Amino acid sequence: MNHSIRFNRTERSIIISLLFIFLCLVSYRYYIVYIHDYEELKDTNHLVKAEVVKDENSSLKKPSNETSREHQPTNKPYQKTYQQKTNEKPSNRPKKYTSQFKKKDIKLFSFDPNMIDSSGLTKLGFRDYVIKNMLNYRRAGGRFKQKSDLKKVYGMTDNFYVKLEKHIQISEATSSPKKEKQKNNNNLPSKKIEEKIDINTCSFAQLMRLDSIETKIAGRILKYRDKLGGFHSIKQLEEVYEMPLNDLEKWVPRLTISPVELPKVSINFASVDELAKLPYLSPKQAKTLKNYINQHGAIINKTDLEPIKILDDALIAKLDPYLSYDDGTLVSKETKVD
Repeated sequence: MNHSIRFNRTERSIIISLLFIFLCLVSYRYYIVYIHDYEELKDTNHLVKAEVVKDENSSLKKPSNETSREHQPTNKPYQKTYQQKTNEKPSNRPKKYTSQFKKKDIKLFSFDPNMIDSSGLTKLGFRDYVIKNMLNYRRAGGRFKQKSDLKKVYGMTDNFYVKLEKHIQISEATSSPKKEKQKNNNNLPSKKIEEKIDINTCSFAQLMRLDSIETKIAGRILKYRDKLGGFHSIKQLEEVYEMPLNDLEKWVPRLTISPVELPKVSINFASVDELAKLPYLSPKQAKTLKNYINQHGAIINKTDLEPIKILDDALIAKLDPYLSYDDGTLVSKETKVD
């Protein structure tokens, strides 16, 4: 049997093309490595020979007592042997290329995070998105009152903060909002006026004026307010996810709440889906509540909810501001929700 390998016409053409490309690459490398170096060495040898001939001609004109000086080696740069030239290690990159991409040294210096501009932060080594977060925080009215407040900026790493910590200098004048200057002839003690913040109408920028509040906490307060349809008590802020209770105690004197019309649900006529949309009430609890109404009649006030075991007193107190009660004459006692 004939086991020889056969190629069709297309395959032969591809193989020949690849061999041709390979030979071209090898030839080019040979030219660069050997021919180019040979031409350069040839030019150098011509210079050496020309210098030697020049020295020989000049020696014929000099006295015999100076011939010993003629044989002393010269220190001209082009008089290098082939061995010296080949032993030299070429640099990996041209000087221009190396200097162009040389990494700039970061210089640390003392700075006030409440006053420094973007160019100063760049010189200190801050990344662009960290600079943006710091400037946005300051534009919103935020202030760095102590060194550790800088760690709260999104994107600030612990290692980078350790390098900067000893260079951070926060002055008392920049760590708090500007105060009006008191006249010299005014002997009355100055009173610190703090702006009251209404949690039902405030904006994100107003919340950021609270001492040591983080941007994520301010955002969660507004998101939770939208979910509830408004706050009826400042105590509801304790229900915000990861709310720092120690800081909240400090904020309470500066907080106020305005009456708003809360979205209410008619407890006797609402469907299970409508009841499930109430804050604090799960779908399972909504279904149990609807079955209880269908079996026992209308709910007239919140005390009628106490017999329902799945609803405790604390939950009923939270639900009450969002419920509306009626006589329930249209409620059917025959319908049961499965």
